[in-house]
Amino acid sequence: MDRISEMVYESLLGERLSPVPGIANEFAPGSICDQLYENVQKAYQRLRIKLGIENEDRDIEIMLQELSSIQRILCLKMYHYGAMSQQEDLLQQKASF
Repeated sequence: MDRISEMVYESLLGERLSPVPGIANEFAPGSICDQLYENVQKAYQRLRIKLGIENEDRDIEIMLQELSSIQRILCLKMYHYGAMSQQEDLLQQKASF
């Protein structure tokens, strides 16, 4: 993927010191993603208690990391497909003149 899509993705996650203008941090305190992530963390803690695990569980950590990787791939592809669609729309508009 190109650097622009990476920058947009990192801005969405709040990972950039200088976010892309116009791109909101979707994990800002109080946001829906922030609340959902907090729910994930609480469920993780409850699971650790149920399983009697004191420290981080490697398998659960792998699951969370892999789901995050899947999310990243899909988000970047969606950005790419959106950019392709916009280019096609512009080409069609030019062809109609």
